[in-house]
Amino acid sequence: MFPLICMDRKAWRSKTTALAMFNHVLLDCDHVNCALFSENQVIAVNKGWQNMCGFSVADIVGKTMLLLQGPKTYEGNSLSNFTTALASGNDVLDAALISYRKDGSFFANHVSMYCLEHTTIILDNNNKKLWLGFYKTNDDNAAVNDDNTRKDSEGETKEDDMQGNPQHHQHDHINPGLNCPICLETLPTDDRNFVRFTCCGQGIHKTCADACPTNIMIRCPLCRAHAIVDGSKEDIQRLLHWVERGKTWAQIILAGRYFDGRGILQSYAKAAELLMQAATVGADPDAQFNLALLYENGHGVEQSYECAADWYEMAIVSGNGIYPRAWFNIGVLYDCGDGFDQSFEKSRQCFTVAAAQGHSAAIEFIYAIEEEEKEKQTKQAEVKR
Repeated sequence: MFPLICMDRKAWRSKTTALAMFNHVLLDCDHVNCALFSENQVIAVNKGWQNMCGFSVADIVGKTMLLLQGPKTYEGNSLSNFTTALASGNDVLDAALISYRKDGSFFANHVSMYCLEHTTIILDNNNKKLWLGFYKTNDDNAAVNDDNTRKDSEGETKEDDMQGNPQHHQHDHINPGLNCPICLETLPTDDRNFVRFTCCGQGIHKTCADACPTNIMIRCPLCRAHAIVDGSKEDIQRLLHWVERGKTWAQIILAGRYFDGRGILQSYAKAAELLMQAATVGADPDAQFNLALLYENGHGVEQSYECAADWYEMAIVSGNGIYPRAWFNIGVLYDCGDGFDQSFEKSRQCFTVAAAQGHSAAIEFIYAIEEEEKEKQTKQAEVKR
């Protein structure tokens, strides 16, 4: 739904943490387009990059970015200025290039390249610089826009879309003050074990839903309403019904629909407006976290790391200190000096808290940092000898 984290920023404290972020966070992301490569070959690309360019991993890994170049790439001085900057070992920010997809179409590509602390790694027994590149294009949302053309002005999908697998929305919002109407236990803080039914507005444990004799993919086990497809006309109508009644969970789900352009005209601004209501009036930690993401990425609001940091902290407070995703993202801000004064010590503290709360990427980060420190200690010991 919402992006996991804003990644287009300065390089990390070292190549170790940068590689950990790429391997454990970025590689499967489709909202960020990035690639990892040495001076003369591509090492890895993530899902977002593949979707942007149309090239698969097999097409590009081991080759060069020449595959993205064509006649229009060489017009003007953009490419020569870009390659000159890379050759000098400097970071390149928001370079405008014309790139080509696998199908031959071209697009405006805004590239930011970061040399990982100007260090070298060993690849094929040769010392080569390692680069982390981020790519943006104005038509990143082309697929969403194409999908929106299949909807009428009221957001109604084609009948063919309604023949898919109907399902109730399993949303991101967790309200610890509610109880499951089936087992009467408090609803969990882990959204993977929580199901919200937009028909009656009730939420129940996922285990309770699975144990019901009623198939929740067909009917709601509580009000017996038919299941509907997320993003369908009826789905949007149901959400608007609950939003008009001030339901925080509905505001968050509808904000996600606006963000994705799913069943309704895409609007980052309206997504931000709904999240602001849920974050302030409802004091909802998930709304606060997602709003922080919008500020960090500049979606629907003016980009501000300071505001992002504030909302991440509020999400942690509203979540009674238990919000690993917010702890992790604050650690990233400290690591990069965005929204806070740069502090590797504080970033590590945040990663440690997130790891203790089960955040997998934070666990990998802590491991990567510890391995890097061991490597430095070993080298220092060898020097003293």
